[in-house]
Amino acid sequence: MITAESTKSGIDLIGDIPWGTHFCSFYETKEDLFDILIPYFMTGLENNEFCLWIMCPLCSKEETKEALRRVIPNVDQRLAAGDIEIVSYTEWFFKGGTFDSQRVIDGFLGKLSQALAGGYAGMRVSGDDGWLTKENWRDFCEFEEKLDSLMVGQRMITLCTYPLAMILAVELFDVARTHQFAVIKRRENWEVLEGLEMKQAWTEMKRLNEELKQRITDRTNELATRNQELIKEVSERKRVEDDLRKEREVLQVIFDHVPVMISFFDKDGRALMVNKEWERTLGWSYGQIKEPKLDVFAEAYPDPAERQRALDFIAASTGKWEDFTLRGRDGRVIDVTWASIRLSDGRSISIKKDITERKRIEEELQVSEAKFRALSESAPAVIFIYQGDKIRYANPAMEVITGFSRQELLEMDFWDAAHPDFRDLVRERGLARQRGEPVPVRYEFKIVTKGGEERWVDFTDGKFELDGKPAVIGMVLDITERKQAEETLKTTTEQLRALTAKLESVREEEGRRIGRELHDEIGSAITSLKWDLEGLGKFCSEASGHIDCSALRERIKGMVELIDTTCSTVQKICSELRPAILDDLGLIAAIEWQAQQFTARTGILGQFDSSVESIDLDREKATALFRIVQEALTNILRHSQATRVNIIIEKEDDELIVEIKDNGRGITEEQKARPSSLGLIGMQERTHLIRGKIEIAGFPGKGTVLTVRVPIFNEASG
Repeated sequence: MITAESTKSGIDLIGDIPWGTHFCSFYETKEDLFDILIPYFMTGLENNEFCLWIMCPLCSKEETKEALRRVIPNVDQRLAAGDIEIVSYTEWFFKGGTFDSQRVIDGFLGKLSQALAGGYAGMRVSGDDGWLTKENWRDFCEFEEKLDSLMVGQRMITLCTYPLAMILAVELFDVARTHQFAVIKRRENWEVLEGLEMKQAWTEMKRLNEELKQRITDRTNELATRNQELIKEVSERKRVEDDLRKEREVLQVIFDHVPVMISFFDKDGRALMVNKEWERTLGWSYGQIKEPKLDVFAEAYPDPAERQRALDFIAASTGKWEDFTLRGRDGRVIDVTWASIRLSDGRSISIKKDITERKRIEEELQVSEAKFRALSESAPAVIFIYQGDKIRYANPAMEVITGFSRQELLEMDFWDAAHPDFRDLVRERGLARQRGEPVPVRYEFKIVTKGGEERWVDFTDGKFELDGKPAVIGMVLDITERKQAEETLKTTTEQLRALTAKLESVREEEGRRIGRELHDEIGSAITSLKWDLEGLGKFCSEASGHIDCSALRERIKGMVELIDTTCSTVQKICSELRPAILDDLGLIAAIEWQAQQFTARTGILGQFDSSVESIDLDREKATALFRIVQEALTNILRHSQATRVNIIIEKEDDELIVEIKDNGRGITEEQKARPSSLGLIGMQERTHLIRGKIEIAGFPGKGTVLTVRVPIFNEASG
């Protein structure tokens, strides 16, 4: 063949072939295909050529890569670097779902341009045509002819592979006609079938003649500018050398400071170079490991079996990570994970990471897990772990309380055992906890056992990580008996409050009756007695001219004063039993009167301020509020050491608000919590009975504020 440049084909039978060669190969088995293509591409990689392998329908990508790995150890790095691409015939010939010959040719030319721009010497391609059918055979033959003419003069070689099982005699002629020559395996031997070699040679000769003419012209022009280019080349070479020096410096810094151990070995397993991290971790310097008398492997691997395993690992250099245990210079045992990679010149590079601390943590975790299981398995409380929506662990106590077996629990969603009324709540909080959202750490809900029994539980949970993902550990206490006791206590409390309300109502009614009788009967009798005594006194005054009645008049005067005192006492008793002003003028006037009486009786300044002139409250609420005000004033007198009291009444929406402030020493939380604070308890109970709310706030040295809020309307009418 006449050619200006050629490249190694990698196929011993063919040897070197010129750029622009377009040939084919016929195969019977997958082994035949790999037998010719693997050395073909291996040679291309060695020649710094970009390689494109369009696979046949018989082979998967992984199978193809594995076949390459058996011959080319660093094929994975080559694939990652883009030196070789492996694509299926559907990705290349049927992109978009149809075969478009121009699109395929443009794809080849585009890849070639990229390869040359990227510094590759050229491009070699292999495409398998085992996908062809009778329908697309003619179109594909035209494509092959077009490709054959376009490849002339291009730095590209193409090997098309055909399975013999699908090629008919007439089709075999078509294939031979569209390729420069063919390679076929016959009787276990590969042979070359030449076809249109002369055609290619004449075409190549014509191209070379034209190229020679153009070169003469170009050379004349080049000589004129060559001197300037030489100057530029010298400058560029200097710049490149500087860049290379800087890159070497960067690589050296990385090599010396990367936090992993790196070492180079020759093909016999002898250490050639180590970095600073290797020296720091293992304790030997690079100078020491170069000494002939020091066998680093024997020192680092005192166990012969482990030492041989390390040597075999370096010899294999598969790039896979594996764990080893070795000994440092100081005798310390070190756990490492290690990968060894074979370089193209036979050397290998080893990368090690010290995982001693990680191993220690793993062992501690195993111990912690064993302790957790021992504690959890024997704990009376339910302990379980859920992740996502599934239970990952459940202790025996959970089997006891739910009635489900451990296997049944592990197949359930963690909220399945919750009572239907609480299921959504448990699910939302459990998933929110795993997302890290703020939710209550502790709450109560009901569960339904396997037997259908409803039980109350107290649930506490906490988030942690399990296998690198968020999970939740929960602890459950059975509080069914406590809940039952609380319900019983609640019922009893309500009954006691109802009884208290009834007794209070009876007491108020009895007070009203006694007060009325005292006022109507005893008051009337005392008043009549006073009138009689005043009449008797008048009579004595008129008869004083005849009889000395001075002593009698003094006696009558003392009796009248005693009657007045008795009347005041009766009025006070009637007021305390049931102030008539509460029934006659209403709550607002009664509280204002009470404030005035408090000031008159105690000397403490009482100020009354109401934005409400009158309020329509039922007798029960009015009486309770009046008694609360009375009790509050009594407490202020006894405990506060106040000099001023403000009573404020307001109406807000459908509530009546009564606020009592003093400027005393202020009630404390301890005083409010005392069981002996019966006055406070009484006010709280009165407020509860009328469906109101009471707040008591103390401010040290500034006083106490008592606020009562009562709904104005009854529940039946409101």
